[in-house]
Amino acid sequence: MTVPASSFAAERDDATALRGTPFEHGVNAAALGRLMNGATVRRTSLDGTMNADDWARMQSLGVEHAHSAAVALHFVPSTVPARQIARLESLARAIVGFAPAGVCDRLVSEGDGRGLCTSTVDGPIGKVDVRLPVVTQLTQGEDGAVHLVMRNMRPVEAKGLLSWSPLVATNHLAAAVDFYPSPTGWFVYTRVVLEMADHESSAKTLSDAFLKLDAWLCASLAHT
Repeated sequence: MTVPASSFAAERDDATALRGTPFEHGVNAAALGRLMNGATVRRTSLDGTMNADDWARMQSLGVEHAHSAAVALHFVPSTVPARQIARLESLARAIVGFAPAGVCDRLVSEGDGRGLCTSTVDGPIGKVDVRLPVVTQLTQGEDGAVHLVMRNMRPVEAKGLLSWSPLVATNHLAAAVDFYPSPTGWFVYTRVVLEMADHESSAKTLSDAFLKLDAWLCASLAHT
């Protein structure tokens, strides 16, 4: 099969636009073509695939002792960029808009950019209720990049036999979704990191939930 010259030109133009971003060098730059063809690239601490650059970029999220960390790369084609940004702004203000992602059994607003996600998950002695309070912040840089950050504004808690107990301390779960513009769309670099206060075996469940949210968000923007 012959790849059209226009495909190579588009990839070259995108690579030029991505200077100074996580996609400029190394394995991320090598994945640009795959991403533009619809692939998603994931690397996690639990399977040992995260590289030194991933870990260095994770430091800015402020979680020092990660029990689970993950990176996901996507490409979201441009539809109407202003409309896609407006969609992100709407979700950051009213996070109940994330409900279709299916991460929470129930997602309720606690004010502008704040919400409470409640779910029932498998625990060591059966089903366990978990509540995860989330705060979001959206910023846009002068280069046009858009940054969405989510944190737990209070402890993530699980319901024991008699009371709620902390799983993750305040601000020890963070997810950052960075959207870098290019001539053909947005290259997305997502980081998820968390430090457990208890039940370290649940770290993968929590990080997988945020990766699921990230995947839904990118798919949603592609159709906005």
